[in-house]
Amino acid sequence: MSEIMINGMVRRLTDKDLPSINDLLIEQHISPLHISHLPEEWLLYGAFKEDRLIALCGLFCSRRFPHRDYPSGYVAELGALYTSPAYRNRGIMTALIREALKRIPEDRPGLDALTADSNEMSTELLRRAGFKDAVSGETRLWLSYA
Repeated sequence: MSEIMINGMVRRLTDKDLPSINDLLIEQHISPLHISHLPEEWLLYGAFKEDRLIALCGLFCSRRFPHRDYPSGYVAELGALYTSPAYRNRGIMTALIREALKRIPEDRPGLDALTADSNEMSTELLRRAGFKDAVSGETRLWLSYA
C-alpha cells in the first residue's frame, strides 16, 4: 500500500476543493468544472500528498427506474477517475475506489461504471476493484459491481 494511503490522506471533497479539482482536471487535459458548488448527489473523494490533490474518484448518485438489481431505483455510478501522472501505478486509485465504495449510501445499492471499450487502463482498474463486465457496446463498456 502506498505511503499516501497509509497516512490517511483520503477524504470526501467539498466546495473548498474545487480549485484543486480543477487543477487536476486541467493536468489531465480535461475542461475544468464551471460550478461554484458541488451537487449533493456527487460524492467525490480525493487522495492527497501534503496539500496537493493527486487522485480523484467520484460516485454520482441518481434515481432511475426501479430494477431487480436496485429495487429502490437509486444507483451510484462510479466515474471521474483521475490520477496525477507522477502518482500512477502505485495502487492509489484502486485504494481510493475501495474507500469510495464503502461510502455508498445504503438506499442506493446499485453501482455501475462506464468506460470506453478502448480504455484498457480504466477497464483493468475497474475489474481489479471488483467490477464485472455487464454490457459491451460498440464503444462503451458498462460494468457492474459484483
